[in-house]
Amino acid sequence: MQDPYDEIEWSSVHRLHSINHEHTFGANRDGWAWGNENEPGPRRRFQTLYDRGIRHFALSNYYPSKPTYPLRAFFSDVPADAIGCPNAEHATPTGHFCSVGSTFATHPETYDGSWGELFDDILGALQFPNGGGVVINHPRRSDIGFETSRELLAYDPRVLGIEVWNHRGVVLPKYRARGNATALWDELLSAGIHTFGFFNPDYHRAWDCPRAGSLARGRNILLVDETTEEAAGRAYREGRFYGALDGSGLAFERIETTGRTVTIETNQPAAIQFISRGETLRTTWSTATAYTIEDVYPYVRIEAHDDTGERIFSQPIVTETSSAC
Repeated sequence: MQDPYDEIEWSSVHRLHSINHEHTFGANRDGWAWGNENEPGPRRRFQTLYDRGIRHFALSNYYPSKPTYPLRAFFSDVPADAIGCPNAEHATPTGHFCSVGSTFATHPETYDGSWGELFDDILGALQFPNGGGVVINHPRRSDIGFETSRELLAYDPRVLGIEVWNHRGVVLPKYRARGNATALWDELLSAGIHTFGFFNPDYHRAWDCPRAGSLARGRNILLVDETTEEAAGRAYREGRFYGALDGSGLAFERIETTGRTVTIETNQPAAIQFISRGETLRTTWSTATAYTIEDVYPYVRIEAHDDTGERIFSQPIVTETSSAC
């Protein structure tokens, strides 16, 4: 079995709440500048992220597409436990991509080169050699289907995965509910293609504004042994995180694989679902359950939701007979 959680010490692990696709500075197509970078709007946006529990800030601002890093260069009074991460959202004719852990910057609205050249530039500027990578943003919104996704993901193992949940794309009418890519995730995994799943708001306003209740959802819970920039980058690279909508008061307390049996524990009662090939194999309302993966399934991933609307999503656990990892 290939389980990204197999070396986690669950009794002592830190849950570091992170976003890798979220905006505090809006686009400025006229001057290619962010203007007054400590103006009240962006600082308020940063503060509302922090107030909602985010502690790892891989902000994806554009245009220019440059890292909002280090945080103290862009925001005043940054709390001591707020961890920065170089990142930006880069645009090509093929799609939009986040550069988690990379210091690479572009200034035009569209990168002047192929997506492969962009990936090379991003990966060549990684802050830590064992952390971070490329994430394919909102593939359904960008009309990136199975074949293109497969090509992008095959380029380099540091192309980490797809944004499975882009909440802005889910709820804004202009995007026609194309922010949910769970079906594409399952299609890729069923074909033996490695991809982690990322969950983000892609919000462009402060989280306390009137529209935030419907838009500011999505985060990645990094499972780290220490709350540092390098440990966070490794967690993203190795898939040691799970996605959450919303808070998340609901948490995985244990994901453990023995042979082909996967054992799940949550911190409170929830509907725990084992999913493969887009099919829910079993649902149990409990705080603990186990499932033995049948030979016909190349992977299993776990979703859980409670009666308050909190939802969490594991990364895939791949059987040894699959080529997905």
